[in-house]
Amino acid sequence: MPEQLLTGNVGEWSEVYAFFHLLGTNELVPCDSNLQALPDNHLPVIAIYRGEGPDGKIAYVYKDENGGTWEIHLNDLVCCSVPAADGKAEATFLLEALLASIRQQKKNNLQFPKAQKFLERLCDCRLKAKATDKEDIALRIQDIRAGQAVTCGFSIKSYLGSEPTLLNASGDGTNILYRIDNITSDQVKEVEAAVEADPRHKLQVLMRELRAQGAIFTCCGLLNPQFERNLLFIDTAMPLLIGELLLMHYCSNEKSVSFVTELVAENDPLRFGDKELYRYKVKKFLEAVALGMTPSAKNWNGAEDATGGFLIVKPDGELVTYHLYNRQALDEYLLLYTKFERPSTTRHKYGFLYTEEDGHLYLKLALQVRFCRP
Repeated sequence: MPEQLLTGNVGEWSEVYAFFHLLGTNELVPCDSNLQALPDNHLPVIAIYRGEGPDGKIAYVYKDENGGTWEIHLNDLVCCSVPAADGKAEATFLLEALLASIRQQKKNNLQFPKAQKFLERLCDCRLKAKATDKEDIALRIQDIRAGQAVTCGFSIKSYLGSEPTLLNASGDGTNILYRIDNITSDQVKEVEAAVEADPRHKLQVLMRELRAQGAIFTCCGLLNPQFERNLLFIDTAMPLLIGELLLMHYCSNEKSVSFVTELVAENDPLRFGDKELYRYKVKKFLEAVALGMTPSAKNWNGAEDATGGFLIVKPDGELVTYHLYNRQALDEYLLLYTKFERPSTTRHKYGFLYTEEDGHLYLKLALQVRFCRP
């Protein structure tokens, strides 16, 4: 047994819970766009992969015998097995322990020795399996439609504790630049004085006062060329569209991505002439971020790392999935259950006016998207 206990936050232990839950049920439960389970569409899970462990490659293969058993394969050799019932019992225990910690306002530096002991019995002493990009776990499922078994990567999102993030702000890696016109230096001083007088609500005051002074905002694009390039790969209109959405969020104080999209569509700044085009393009952006596209890590070519979709731990511990066979439900969920969020202005260096060498006034706004609680 490792000398040191595993320590993690609610989100990290939620991944372990999802793993135990899959061992206990050996099935995926698809859901609709409102996270409601679809009882007649369960998909059998016949193998689980958590990547390379400390002793090599680990796989868990389901055997329909003795009430259900998981063979543990280490470097392609069977080393031992565990009953599926044990996975179910350990998942129940870990869920109760997590919920108790949340009730006690404890969400970080959590240790669960009993769950760790079961991990070790599974020949794995890691809290978080090594994942590539968006994939947290890989599953081999019996594909009823195709009549064969397929292996897919899934991203795990948990609603235990705080809502999970979809896109994290990273300073100028995700900041968007706006030029501010039609405002005098005296008006700028008035705006800054109002902000200084109410520092707790500086972003709301800043945007309100700029608009009251008649300022005109022009989106100049993303400060990170890598992120802009990746957005262009989704759609050539995407950088400007995201700029308009973010500006509307900060100007209106509305958070819901769906509602902000409707507001932008009403104004039709990109002259699409069709509200549905805005909804469709925003869904494609959210889907790309969810399944493979990262703002600045690499040139994105449209490939999906989470090739299976999402595994979602609901607030009560129910585990449901958005399989990519039903992209319509996944896209609708992403639109309905995401919101814009405003991270720290000091950490991400945005939310203040400044003048560049060209003499124009500029403002940076931060992009961050979080899931909403169902």
